[in-house]
Amino acid sequence: YLLNIAKPKVAVLTAIGNLPVHLEFYADPQAVVREKSKLIENLYTDNFAVLNFDDEETIVLKEKTRGKIMTFGFNEGADIRITNFENRLEDGKLEESGIFFKLEYKRNFVPVVLRGVLGKSHAYATAAATAVGLIYDLNLVEIAERLANNYQPAKRRMNLISGKKKIYIIDDSYNASLLSMTNALQTLKDLGGKRRVAVLGDMLELGEYSNEAHEKIGKLAAESVDILITVGFLAKIIAESAKNSGLPMEKIFSFENTEEALATVRKLVKAGDIVLIKGSRAIRLDKIADAMV
Repeated sequence: YLLNIAKPKVAVLTAIGNLPVHLEFYADPQAVVREKSKLIENLYTDNFAVLNFDDEETIVLKEKTRGKIMTFGFNEGADIRITNFENRLEDGKLEESGIFFKLEYKRNFVPVVLRGVLGKSHAYATAAATAVGLIYDLNLVEIAERLANNYQPAKRRMNLISGKKKIYIIDDSYNASLLSMTNALQTLKDLGGKRRVAVLGDMLELGEYSNEAHEKIGKLAAESVDILITVGFLAKIIAESAKNSGLPMEKIFSFENTEEALATVRKLVKAGDIVLIKGSRAIRLDKIADAMV
């Protein structure tokens, strides 16, 4: 429908993943992939498809387009490659915290620093945007400078903010899928030296794959967090899976809704904690994020 309104000259596929979002509305994961692939199937030979080189479900779609291909990612072989990536959390210096990495293109490197955010998702977004900039004849140095001066992350997407009790909050409460939840927990796991608290809500619209996805997140949570708080009916599967994967029961708390969870979150967190808040939008974990600031 959208392609009948406007055909893009540049089409960017950021990621699909093994269990794509919105599965509830499609017959199976491949049906979602087919829908997304229409974006690049409709390109002309002088158009560009910008593809995530690291995502297996995305990169295989390069065979489905007549357009020129530009790739981005961490893996060797990507046209725009992300290297030397680091999540950095400076004690008491939130304004100096963020992500630090380099972008490589045709053996040229530029450093990039993005303040106030954490996680590889922002590096991926930066690399995808860099690809589009290069297509439109910006050079790598110009792109890095403009990113440093103008990058404004969307609210509630891995935003690093200061909270009450001198805690650090990673507010990723806008939405949740298996891929984004995995990336968020991996980021939390990488931040050593502090107590890690995760407030995780349901991942919605996954249909028959819902239980499997929540079980996977529970296993990852057991490896990544010191305290787990779940909110919602499906998130109870995360809690059960985390317990079965070795996270002690006394470190796990489950609640039906945000209002019930908030009092426990306030009680449990203490100075220096890193608190990840993430769930599907309908769970309204943004209320917890706002209450803790």
